[in-house]
Amino acid sequence: MFFRNIVFAAVAAGLFAGIILGTLQHFQVTPIILGAELYEVAEETTLSTSISTSDSAMAHDHSNPEHHTPENISGHFEALKHDASTSAATDAHIQEHQGHSHDPEAWSPEDGAERTFFTFLSTTLMAIGFALIIISGMSLSGKDSIKAGVLWGLAGYAAFFLAPALGLPPEIPGMEAAALEGRQSWWLLAVTFTALGLGVLAFGKGAFRWGGLLIVATPQILGAPQPEMHGFAHPDASAVAALEALVDQFVMTTTIVNGVFWICLGLLCGVAINTLFKLPNEESTSAA
Repeated sequence: MFFRNIVFAAVAAGLFAGIILGTLQHFQVTPIILGAELYEVAEETTLSTSISTSDSAMAHDHSNPEHHTPENISGHFEALKHDASTSAATDAHIQEHQGHSHDPEAWSPEDGAERTFFTFLSTTLMAIGFALIIISGMSLSGKDSIKAGVLWGLAGYAAFFLAPALGLPPEIPGMEAAALEGRQSWWLLAVTFTALGLGVLAFGKGAFRWGGLLIVATPQILGAPQPEMHGFAHPDASAVAALEALVDQFVMTTTIVNGVFWICLGLLCGVAINTLFKLPNEESTSAA
Protein backbone atom coordinates (compact mmCIF):
# COMPACT_ATOMS: atom_id res chain seq x y z
CA MET A 1 0.00 0.00 0.00
CA PHE A 2 2.76 2.44 0.95
CA PHE A 3 4.80 1.91 -2.22
CA ARG A 4 1.70 1.89 -4.41
CA ASN A 5 0.55 5.22 -2.99
CA ILE A 6 3.96 6.76 -3.71
CA VAL A 7 3.83 5.59 -7.33
CA PHE A 8 0.24 6.70 -7.89
CA ALA A 9 0.88 10.07 -6.27
CA ALA A 10 3.99 10.58 -8.41
CA VAL A 11 2.12 9.68 -11.59
CA ALA A 12 -0.75 12.05 -10.74
CA ALA A 13 1.53 14.95 -9.77
CA GLY A 14 3.92 14.35 -12.66
CA LEU A 15 1.09 14.14 -15.18
CA PHE A 16 -0.29 17.57 -14.28
CA ALA A 17 3.15 19.16 -13.84
CA GLY A 18 4.32 17.70 -17.16
CA ILE A 19 1.31 19.20 -18.94
CA ILE A 20 2.09 22.57 -17.36
CA LEU A 21 5.74 22.37 -18.44
CA GLY A 22 4.83 21.16 -21.93
CA THR A 23 2.38 24.02 -22.38
CA LEU A 24 4.90 26.61 -21.23
CA GLN A 25 7.57 25.15 -23.48
CA HIS A 26 5.24 25.04 -26.47
CA PHE A 27 4.22 28.69 -26.22
CA GLN A 28 7.31 30.28 -24.66
CA VAL A 29 10.44 28.18 -25.32
CA THR A 30 9.84 26.39 -28.63
CA PRO A 31 9.31 29.59 -30.68
CA ILE A 32 12.75 30.82 -29.58
CA ILE A 33 14.37 27.52 -30.59
CA LEU A 34 12.62 27.54 -33.97
CA GLY A 35 13.78 31.10 -34.55
CA ALA A 36 17.37 30.14 -33.78
CA GLU A 37 17.17 27.08 -36.04
CA LEU A 38 16.37 29.35 -38.99
CA TYR A 39 19.74 31.05 -38.56
CA GLU A 40 21.44 27.69 -38.05
CA VAL A 41 20.17 26.48 -41.43
CA ALA A 42 21.33 29.72 -43.02
CA GLU A 43 24.77 29.22 -41.48
CA GLU A 44 25.09 25.70 -42.89
CA THR A 45 23.95 26.92 -46.32
CA THR A 46 26.51 29.73 -46.27
CA LEU A 47 29.27 27.30 -45.29
CA SER A 48 28.44 24.86 -48.09
CA THR A 49 28.19 27.73 -50.59
CA SER A 50 31.65 29.00 -49.64
CA ILE A 51 33.08 25.51 -50.04
CA SER A 52 31.51 25.17 -53.50
CA THR A 53 32.89 28.56 -54.50
CA SER A 54 36.35 27.54 -53.32
CA ASP A 55 36.17 24.30 -55.30
CA SER A 56 35.11 26.20 -58.42
CA ALA A 57 38.01 28.60 -58.05
CA MET A 58 40.46 25.70 -57.88
CA ALA A 59 39.18 24.19 -61.15
CA HIS A 60 41.05 25.13 -64.37
CA ASP A 61 41.20 24.08 -68.00
CA HIS A 62 43.84 21.45 -68.85
CA SER A 63 42.84 21.14 -72.52
CA ASN A 64 44.53 24.36 -73.66
CA PRO A 65 48.22 23.70 -74.69
CA GLU A 66 49.16 27.30 -73.93
CA HIS A 67 48.13 26.66 -70.39
CA HIS A 68 51.13 24.37 -69.79
CA THR A 69 54.00 26.85 -70.20
CA PRO A 70 56.88 26.72 -67.64
CA GLU A 71 55.71 29.97 -66.12
CA ASN A 72 52.15 28.73 -65.72
CA ILE A 73 53.28 25.37 -64.34
CA SER A 74 55.42 27.12 -61.72
CA GLY A 75 52.50 29.36 -60.89
CA HIS A 76 50.23 26.36 -60.50
CA PHE A 77 52.61 24.75 -58.00
CA GLU A 78 52.49 27.90 -55.88
CA ALA A 79 48.72 28.01 -56.19
CA LEU A 80 48.44 24.36 -55.17
CA LYS A 81 50.51 25.04 -52.04
CA HIS A 82 48.20 27.92 -51.15
CA ASP A 83 45.09 25.84 -51.91
CA ALA A 84 46.39 22.98 -49.76
CA SER A 85 46.82 25.23 -46.74
CA THR A 86 43.43 26.85 -47.39
CA SER A 87 41.81 23.43 -47.74
CA ALA A 88 43.31 22.27 -44.45
CA ALA A 89 41.95 25.35 -42.70
CA THR A 90 38.56 24.83 -44.34
CA ASP A 91 38.48 21.17 -43.28
CA ALA A 92 39.30 22.16 -39.71
CA HIS A 93 36.48 24.72 -39.75
CA ILE A 94 34.06 22.15 -41.17
CA GLN A 95 34.98 19.62 -38.47
CA GLU A 96 34.56 22.24 -35.77
CA HIS A 97 31.21 23.28 -37.23
CA GLN A 98 30.00 19.69 -37.46
CA GLY A 99 30.96 19.15 -33.82
CA HIS A 100 28.32 21.69 -32.79
CA SER A 101 25.65 20.83 -35.38
CA HIS A 102 22.83 18.36 -35.48
CA ASP A 103 23.34 15.08 -37.33
CA PRO A 104 21.18 15.38 -40.47
CA GLU A 105 20.59 11.61 -40.45
CA ALA A 106 19.49 11.54 -36.80
CA TRP A 107 15.75 11.21 -36.25
CA SER A 108 13.87 14.19 -34.94
CA PRO A 109 10.13 14.91 -34.81
CA GLU A 110 8.62 16.99 -37.58
CA ASP A 111 7.56 20.53 -36.76
CA GLY A 112 3.92 20.90 -35.85
CA ALA A 113 1.71 18.30 -34.21
CA GLU A 114 4.41 15.60 -34.04
CA ARG A 115 6.91 17.88 -32.33
CA THR A 116 4.23 19.11 -29.91
CA PHE A 117 3.20 15.54 -29.05
CA PHE A 118 6.74 14.43 -28.26
CA THR A 119 7.36 17.61 -26.27
CA PHE A 120 4.39 16.86 -24.02
CA LEU A 121 5.32 13.17 -23.81
CA SER A 122 8.92 13.85 -22.77
CA THR A 123 8.01 16.56 -20.26
CA THR A 124 5.35 14.35 -18.68
CA LEU A 125 7.63 11.32 -18.33
CA MET A 126 10.39 13.53 -16.93
CA ALA A 127 7.98 15.13 -14.46
CA ILE A 128 6.79 11.72 -13.24
CA GLY A 129 10.39 10.68 -12.62
CA PHE A 130 11.13 13.87 -10.67
CA ALA A 131 7.88 13.45 -8.72
CA LEU A 132 9.01 9.97 -7.65
CA ILE A 133 12.23 11.49 -6.29
CA ILE A 134 10.39 14.26 -4.42
CA ILE A 135 7.70 12.05 -2.89
CA SER A 136 10.23 9.38 -1.91
CA GLY A 137 12.36 12.04 -0.23
CA MET A 138 9.33 13.47 1.56
CA SER A 139 8.28 10.06 2.85
CA LEU A 140 11.80 9.21 4.04
CA SER A 141 12.21 12.55 5.82
CA GLY A 142 8.85 12.21 7.55
CA LYS A 143 7.77 15.68 6.37
CA ASP A 144 4.96 15.30 3.87
CA SER A 145 3.07 18.58 4.16
CA ILE A 146 2.22 20.73 1.16
CA LYS A 147 4.76 23.30 2.37
CA ALA A 148 7.42 20.58 2.48
CA GLY A 149 6.48 19.64 -1.08
CA VAL A 150 7.08 23.21 -2.27
CA LEU A 151 10.46 23.26 -0.49
CA TRP A 152 11.43 19.99 -2.15
CA GLY A 153 10.40 21.49 -5.48
CA LEU A 154 12.63 24.52 -4.88
CA ALA A 155 15.49 22.19 -3.97
CA GLY A 156 14.96 20.31 -7.23
CA TYR A 157 14.97 23.61 -9.12
CA ALA A 158 18.28 24.55 -7.52
CA ALA A 159 19.89 21.15 -8.13
CA PHE A 160 18.64 20.33 -11.62
CA PHE A 161 18.53 23.78 -13.19
CA LEU A 162 20.09 26.70 -11.32
CA ALA A 163 23.39 25.06 -10.34
CA PRO A 164 24.11 23.57 -13.80
CA ALA A 165 23.01 26.82 -15.49
CA LEU A 166 25.62 28.80 -13.55
CA GLY A 167 28.39 26.96 -15.39
CA LEU A 168 26.54 25.92 -18.54
CA PRO A 169 23.88 28.52 -19.38
CA PRO A 170 20.97 27.33 -21.54
CA GLU A 171 21.99 27.25 -25.21
CA ILE A 172 20.12 27.78 -28.45
CA PRO A 173 21.00 26.12 -31.79
CA GLY A 174 24.07 27.61 -33.43
CA MET A 175 25.97 28.49 -30.25
CA GLU A 176 29.58 27.46 -29.84
CA ALA A 177 29.92 24.87 -27.08
CA ALA A 178 32.52 22.66 -25.44
CA ALA A 179 32.70 18.92 -26.13
CA LEU A 180 29.45 17.14 -25.30
CA GLU A 181 31.09 14.52 -23.06
CA GLY A 182 32.70 17.19 -20.89
CA ARG A 183 29.46 19.12 -20.53
CA GLN A 184 27.50 16.00 -19.62
CA SER A 185 30.05 15.01 -16.98
CA TRP A 186 30.09 18.46 -15.41
CA TRP A 187 26.28 18.66 -15.45
CA LEU A 188 26.07 15.36 -13.59
CA LEU A 189 28.71 16.58 -11.12
CA ALA A 190 26.82 19.83 -10.51
CA VAL A 191 23.48 18.08 -9.99
CA THR A 192 24.92 15.43 -7.66
CA PHE A 193 26.96 17.79 -5.50
CA THR A 194 24.18 20.37 -5.28
CA ALA A 195 21.60 17.78 -4.23
CA LEU A 196 24.03 16.28 -1.72
CA GLY A 197 24.99 19.69 -0.34
CA LEU A 198 21.37 20.77 0.05
CA GLY A 199 20.66 17.49 1.83
CA VAL A 200 23.50 18.14 4.27
CA LEU A 201 22.24 21.70 4.88
CA ALA A 202 18.68 20.50 5.48
CA PHE A 203 19.28 17.36 7.53
CA GLY A 204 22.81 17.72 8.91
CA LYS A 205 23.44 18.24 12.62
CA GLY A 206 25.46 20.98 14.28
CA ALA A 207 28.34 22.67 12.52
CA PHE A 208 28.64 19.76 10.11
CA ARG A 209 25.61 20.97 8.20
CA TRP A 210 27.44 24.08 6.99
CA GLY A 211 29.79 21.82 5.09
CA GLY A 212 26.93 21.52 2.65
CA LEU A 213 27.80 24.97 1.33
CA LEU A 214 31.26 23.77 0.35
CA ILE A 215 29.76 20.71 -1.33
CA VAL A 216 27.36 22.88 -3.33
CA ALA A 217 30.16 25.23 -4.37
CA THR A 218 32.63 22.51 -5.42
CA PRO A 219 31.45 22.10 -9.05
CA GLN A 220 31.41 25.87 -9.52
CA ILE A 221 34.94 26.13 -8.10
CA LEU A 222 36.17 23.41 -10.46
CA GLY A 223 34.47 25.16 -13.35
CA ALA A 224 32.48 23.91 -16.30
CA PRO A 225 34.16 23.09 -19.64
CA GLN A 226 34.12 26.10 -21.94
CA PRO A 227 34.39 26.38 -25.75
CA GLU A 228 37.43 27.94 -27.41
CA MET A 229 35.21 30.68 -28.79
CA HIS A 230 32.04 31.99 -27.16
CA GLY A 231 29.02 33.19 -29.05
CA PHE A 232 28.12 32.35 -32.64
CA ALA A 233 30.21 31.53 -35.72
CA HIS A 234 27.62 32.92 -38.14
CA PRO A 235 29.26 35.05 -40.87
CA ASP A 236 26.42 37.61 -40.94
CA ALA A 237 26.79 40.31 -38.27
CA SER A 238 23.06 41.08 -38.28
CA ALA A 239 22.28 37.39 -37.76
CA VAL A 240 24.71 37.25 -34.83
CA ALA A 241 22.98 40.26 -33.26
CA ALA A 242 19.60 38.57 -33.68
CA LEU A 243 20.92 35.31 -32.19
CA GLU A 244 22.42 37.13 -29.21
CA ALA A 245 19.03 38.71 -28.54
CA LEU A 246 17.42 35.28 -28.82
CA VAL A 247 19.86 33.67 -26.39
CA ASP A 248 19.22 36.38 -23.78
CA GLN A 249 15.50 35.81 -24.16
CA PHE A 250 16.02 32.03 -24.05
CA VAL A 251 17.99 32.14 -20.79
CA MET A 252 15.39 34.33 -19.10
CA THR A 253 12.45 32.30 -20.41
CA THR A 254 13.86 28.90 -19.48
CA THR A 255 14.77 30.16 -16.01
CA ILE A 256 11.21 31.32 -15.38
CA VAL A 257 9.58 28.27 -17.00
CA ASN A 258 11.68 25.82 -15.01
CA GLY A 259 11.01 27.73 -11.80
CA VAL A 260 7.26 27.57 -12.39
CA PHE A 261 7.51 23.87 -13.22
CA TRP A 262 9.44 22.90 -10.09
CA ILE A 263 7.21 24.93 -7.76
CA CYS A 264 4.10 23.41 -9.34
CA LEU A 265 5.62 19.93 -9.16
CA GLY A 266 6.47 20.26 -5.47
CA LEU A 267 3.04 21.71 -4.71
CA LEU A 268 1.26 18.95 -6.62
CA CYS A 269 3.36 16.28 -4.89
CA GLY A 270 2.35 17.69 -1.51
CA VAL A 271 -1.30 17.81 -2.51
CA ALA A 272 -1.23 14.29 -3.97
CA ILE A 273 0.16 12.58 -0.87
CA ASN A 274 -2.09 14.55 1.47
CA THR A 275 -5.39 14.13 -0.38
CA LEU A 276 -5.56 11.71 -3.30
CA PHE A 277 -3.02 9.12 -2.15
CA LYS A 278 -2.41 9.89 1.49
CA LEU A 279 0.66 8.16 2.88
CA PRO A 280 0.20 6.21 6.13
CA ASN A 281 1.72 7.95 9.15
CA GLU A 282 4.16 6.34 11.55
CA GLU A 283 1.50 5.59 14.20
CA SER A 284 -0.78 3.72 11.82
CA THR A 285 2.19 1.87 10.35
CA SER A 286 3.45 0.73 13.77
CA ALA A 287 -0.06 -0.22 14.91
CA ALA A 288 -0.52 -2.35 11.84
